[in-house]
This record gives sequence, C-alpha cells and structure tokens, in this order.
Amino acid sequence: MGQVIKLADDETTDAVNALLGRVYETKRQSVALLDEWTRHERDAEMYAGLAPQLTDERKHLRILGDEMKRRGLKTSVPIVQQLLSRPFAMVKAQSDPVFRLCALHRGIKTFTLARCGQMATLVDPALTRILEQVSREDARHVRWADIRIDRSLGPSDGRQANLMLDRIDEMLEGVWLKPWRQLMQARQNHRPLPRVS
Repeated sequence: MGQVIKLADDETTDAVNALLGRVYETKRQSVALLDEWTRHERDAEMYAGLAPQLTDERKHLRILGDEMKRRGLKTSVPIVQQLLSRPFAMVKAQSDPVFRLCALHRGIKTFTLARCGQMATLVDPALTRILEQVSREDARHVRWADIRIDRSLGPSDGRQANLMLDRIDEMLEGVWLKPWRQLMQARQNHRPLPRVS
C-alpha cells in the first residue's frame, strides 16, 4: 500500500515540476520580449505601462528560478523553450502594438494566469505563495492592457484578434496538456480508497 502512495507522490512532484518549468519559461520569454519592446517603444503611455511590467517579470523570473533551484531542477529545458517560442513568435509578429498587447496579455498572460491559479490550489504552501504573487501581479498587467485594448481596438478588428487568440490558446494548451493531465491523474491515484464495511 505504501508503494502506491509513494508512486502517486512521485508522479505529483514530477508533474508539478514540469508545470513549474513552463511558468518559468513563460516568464523568461516574457522578459526577453518586454525588454526588446520597451527599448524600441516610442509611445510614452505604452512605455509607462510596460516598463513596470518588465520589472515585475524579472522579479517573477528570479523567484521562480530560486524555487526551481530549491527543488533541484534545471531552469533550461530546450523542448519547453522551443514549444513556447511559437506563441511568443506570434506576439512578436504583430506590427500593430494593440494586437501585440492583445496577443501577450489576453493570450499568453491570461492563459498562464489561469493555469497558475489552478496550480496554486494543488501544490505545497511555499509554491502556492509564489504562484499567488505572480498571479496578482499578472492580473494587474492584464487589467492595464484591457483598458488600452478596449480603447484602441476597432470593432472590425475583433474577429481578427479572436482568431489570433484562439491560435495562441491552442498552442499553449499543447505545451501544458501532458504535465497537467499527469498532475490530475496522480492526484486521482492519490485519493484514499473508500472504506469497506
């Protein structure tokens, strides 16, 4: 009986570690994207909104990296980097800053924010605190972007934006699906068996 629980615990840890790696890599690529974006941004209002987000993203990267080191994990996983580079490439490909905001904030950030919120209810308290901090700050970033997007995105642009967001969501779902399923399965396996009277 002890072996089954040990196996389930190991499976849970492996799945959580894989998911943590995806959050970390998302933050790493967000830092690179925002760093480049802010260096070239000429609109003062846009710069004023993005620059503090870059600071937050660097902080997230540092605290997530520290947590990964504490768990004995590598922060560089080439396959995850490659998979996540695709949705980030879509963000970079947007020449219109409003579509770029939409792709990053309503696409990548919103998806990651939802996953972090779900993970926070399933992991140890130390990681929960980290994920909650990241989620609070990301939610603030998304609210800022939503105001900017709603003010600037024309009605005829909505369909194009939704198609882009569907594609980003599909790519991100593919990146997160396997470890997410592993975590759900491991937690299901870990449930105590019902008592037989």
